[in-house]
Amino acid sequence: MPLPLLVGAVLAMLGVATFMGLMFSSGGGNKSNQFRVIGELFRKQHGAGKAVATKLALAAILLGSCTAFVGVGRMDAERAAACQQHCVGLGHEKGAIGASRERKAGAATDVKGRPPGPACLCTGGGRPDTELPADALPRR
Repeated sequence: MPLPLLVGAVLAMLGVATFMGLMFSSGGGNKSNQFRVIGELFRKQHGAGKAVATKLALAAILLGSCTAFVGVGRMDAERAAACQQHCVGLGHEKGAIGASRERKAGAATDVKGRPPGPACLCTGGGRPDTELPADALPRR
């Protein structure tokens, strides 16, 4: 798991926990009061410390979410590179991550009869197209 994904997930979860704690401790436990309480927190009606903590919690949620998505992007890029390398090693010209095209009897399938999840699709090079579940690619 890439470090940005881990750091981002932890930061976002801490931000959410802090924000929820501030909101509930300021009278926002009832759904109908939550937006009012958030406004009060921003207007410092529950103290300047809680206002600063609320803004920091929201910033942590935003920063953590963005950082986590960077980690997901890195994982996807690594998977695409591994797919390309695997396909070229089999003699194909191109390898790409996409939806599975194969239908396998007796295997778990989606609504269209394909295996669930993404697949590594190998094409070109004068060989018949092949595919491999993307989760089965060798990890670096």
